Amino acid sequence: MHESKEFKSKKQLISEIINCGKSPSYFIKKYVKIQHPLRGLIPFATFQYQDDLLSAFVKNRFNIVLKARQVGITSLMGAFIAWFILFHKDKNVLVVSTKQETAKNVIRAVKVAFANLPKWLSIAKVSTNNKQSVELDNGSRVKATTTASDVGRSEALSLLIIDECVSGDTKIKIRNKKTHEIREICIKDLYICDIYK
Repeated sequence: MHESKEFKSKKQLISEIINCGKSPSYFIKKYVKIQHPLRGLIPFATFQYQDDLLSAFVKNRFNIVLKARQVGITSLMGAFIAWFILFHKDKNVLVVSTKQETAKNVIRAVKVAFANLPKWLSIAKVSTNNKQSVELDNGSRVKATTTASDVGRSEALSLLIIDECVSGDTKIKIRNKKTHEIREICIKDLYICDIYK
């Protein structure tokens, strides 16, 4: 680990790494860069709704995000995955989308985040790097694929991201935590919590 000139001691450097590991929001706002279509490579200055999403990702095991296009959620997911696999050993992340190109966009965002981190923050090195996956030497990895009936089967996943695979008429099964009743409903009928209430 190369000590950065911005830290006066190794203790400060280690403290900063710990702060990044504790908070994806802190890590992303301070050290992640994204590829903007007009402005090129820029620091990731998140909006409030992105901060709220990051908080939801950390607090909740399951999240359903109803979103518009071009609002930076793919960039946010890429940055979150970069944080998740960098600071957690032996994690397996799968990104599923209807189109391979859409799934690869998340992988690109992960790669941009890693490529532009300060050297001292590269606490795990990239060991595999191709169009559909990134693997770190800490045993964590992310892979992108398209939807299929057997997608993710026989894989022990730490995080599953299903991107742009559902419409309002898509049916899902849900289980009531209290009664354990399982029922099938359409996404459009699912009550989505308003995080701004």
